[in-house]
Amino acid sequence: MDSLAKLGVDYIKTHVQILPDAYFAILRQAKLRHLKVASHTGSEIAVWQAADSGAASIEHMSDAIFPSPMYAGYVKTLREAADWWLSPAGDTMIAHIARTGVALDPTLYAYVPWIPMGSTEESRTGRQQAYEFHLELTRRFHKTGITILAGSDFADRDYDVDPGRALHQEMAELAKAGLSPAEVKAAASTSIINWLRRRP
Repeated sequence: MDSLAKLGVDYIKTHVQILPDAYFAILRQAKLRHLKVASHTGSEIAVWQAADSGAASIEHMSDAIFPSPMYAGYVKTLREAADWWLSPAGDTMIAHIARTGVALDPTLYAYVPWIPMGSTEESRTGRQQAYEFHLELTRRFHKTGITILAGSDFADRDYDVDPGRALHQEMAELAKAGLSPAEVKAAASTSIINWLRRRP
């Protein structure tokens, strides 16, 4: 943390494999050094716990945001997680997350090439349904006033996610999630600039 602060980095990105105690310690130490933390949270940290603790952004709809009700122990399956997000409890939590000021980077397109890779028709159908819910949940977060950022993520050679081109594909996904053309453009430009300028 000290070495990164001395280098003058704009923010720190946490990895999904960081355990909760270490993750929350990073948030505390980053705040002391006025560093933002972009968070890819793991399966033991719900998105609202990260937001309440000072995360500047949450990355990845598919494995950090959408499954958060499972991570919190509220539900056991992704289908139940979707129902929870659509319930009054989910609406209340989205409003709560909005009040924290955290931004969300859903990386919607990163999930798209994964859909046809399902080994069975049932698997592919389930992935398609999950993708459609990613769009709906992004729309709900956006409607509540949460800042949406456009990020393309990284993927290895098995996925069709390339730097540069994937950002344009992500912008198209954000449009599907209900952002206007101006809002999509802002998600990939001015919203990111404003996020970088924010002081923790």
